[in-house]
Amino acid sequence: MLRYSDSDLRQALDKLPRDHRVGFAAACAQRLLPRYVMFYAKLGNNKPNDGQVMSTSLDLLWRDLSGARLRDEEIADMIDRVLAVMPHEDTALEANEPYATDAAASVAFALQARLTGESKFAISAARRIYHALDNFVINNLFGRKSVLSNVDEEIVLAHPLIQHELARQHRDLDNLRSALNTAPSKAKVLSELRKLAEEQSSRVFIV
Repeated sequence: MLRYSDSDLRQALDKLPRDHRVGFAAACAQRLLPRYVMFYAKLGNNKPNDGQVMSTSLDLLWRDLSGARLRDEEIADMIDRVLAVMPHEDTALEANEPYATDAAASVAFALQARLTGESKFAISAARRIYHALDNFVINNLFGRKSVLSNVDEEIVLAHPLIQHELARQHRDLDNLRSALNTAPSKAKVLSELRKLAEEQSSRVFIV
């Protein structure tokens, strides 16, 4: 059974080039993006541009990784815009989209990984999607139960939704590692990573 581990992620990410670490973070954010899109759709169209901030920022980040480089100042401005429209957890919960905040935070972490090159932000993006699924599974299996036993926690970890996401993260890392010793260009590897994450995003919360 796969388990989430910050230390294991750090060890793997620290061995990758900067852009590969950013690509890993962007893929995690991409898979969570629909939760923000669905949240914003419920708000109406009072500020239509706000609804595009996350998807636009991720698109620009992927383009940056493919060669259309952004200045650090532009990345910093994007982070500010993402944080400005990131919903408070209570607001997301009231809209019955409790994972919209996780989605927005993952985008911010991916951008911070690009700005700083630090593995810790890529880890934070991965942790956000893991915790979102962990919370989703707990709520569906145990409802309002406030304290889980060790057995309960193992049941949650073994749930297909969590195991599938952990497998996706492992696969992303394996593909990025393999690309270091093979012929495909960095741009091609990251383009394939993006395409796969976009395809997976529609079923992250579906068994």
